[in-house]
Amino acid sequence: MLVSRRFPILLRVAAVTLGGLLGGALRYVVTVDLGGPNEVLSPTTSPWETFDWSLLAVNSIGVFLAVSLLFGRCGNRPSDDPLRLFATTGVLGGLTTYSSLCLNLVHMWQKSPGAALGGLSLSLTVAALATALRSEEHTSELQSHSFISY
Repeated sequence: MLVSRRFPILLRVAAVTLGGLLGGALRYVVTVDLGGPNEVLSPTTSPWETFDWSLLAVNSIGVFLAVSLLFGRCGNRPSDDPLRLFATTGVLGGLTTYSSLCLNLVHMWQKSPGAALGGLSLSLTVAALATALRSEEHTSELQSHSFISY
């Protein structure tokens, strides 16, 4: 099934590419230069020392910003709008990284399966809270500007 698009494909691809470049660079700076797990592991290293807290930060911030954009300024734009694609698919897609989180959790699992499950639970809980926080704010905004009750 073909979907009608309002914007040319090259413009959409350029928006995602440039956004991904920016988001990926930002993630690199945060996770490599400002954080990251303890690289030198000994048998007595706690599994939580291998947890990459900077990944938790970028993923949680990315989820919060994506929900904010999709409920806010970008929510009324068509799904193929270059600005929406730049901000959500590009920048925030490049910023967040659940594949790196999974790799980090595998390393934790090798030391302590319980700690790895705790890290996974923490990551999912923080992302869910970020989503709930922003979606609750959006619902409150809608209720204050509308006669419709939710």
